[in-house]
Amino acid sequence: MHLYGDGSLTERNLVQDSVMVGNGVIYRFVFGCGHSNVMEVAANYGGILGLGRGRVSIINQISTLIGGVLSYCLATSANPSPGWITMPISEDVFNLRKGKGGVILDTGTTLTTLPQTTYKALRDAYLAQTASIPRVLPVHPFEVCYIITLHFDGGLVLPPMSKNIFITMDGMYTWCLALLPSTFSFSIIGNIQQKYSLIIINTLNGQISFTPSAC
Repeated sequence: MHLYGDGSLTERNLVQDSVMVGNGVIYRFVFGCGHSNVMEVAANYGGILGLGRGRVSIINQISTLIGGVLSYCLATSANPSPGWITMPISEDVFNLRKGKGGVILDTGTTLTTLPQTTYKALRDAYLAQTASIPRVLPVHPFEVCYIITLHFDGGLVLPPMSKNIFITMDGMYTWCLALLPSTFSFSIIGNIQQKYSLIIINTLNGQISFTPSAC
């Protein structure tokens, strides 16, 4: 069994097979056949892509074919226009020191989780900027939720399109801020916040790059 940062888990059997990647073949490729997968929020998913530094991650197993560099993109860009707010959060929160702190980029975790103090600072800053917008009772596990609808002439009412900062809880109108507090000292960037970006992982140089992209 493997447990992810947002409470999602998978139970699977490890198997080996030959896999073709382009014109190359990876022999004795190791992957998991999940037979019990529980995602904390997402209901529709086809599997989990392992992009860590472990020996059996897909990056390391196909490294010789891709030159140690892999890129992925999770959604189609809607060209959002964000605003900027400076928050009183020390850089030390995100620094890795003596095995504590740091930030994990995780495609297997749906939601971004932050240490308690960091989460509260971000949540409070967001609420201060949206104080005039009425909220609804929160839907577990979230704290900040709204009813969001689009109203058109003629009485047509539609739910909004999904972005990478909110998540819908009923498939239509109830939307919650897609961030959670964590009891851990480190932060996790979940796959919802990875959308609308092309993410490039260079294992040879130990670098991760982000760039806006229409996927």
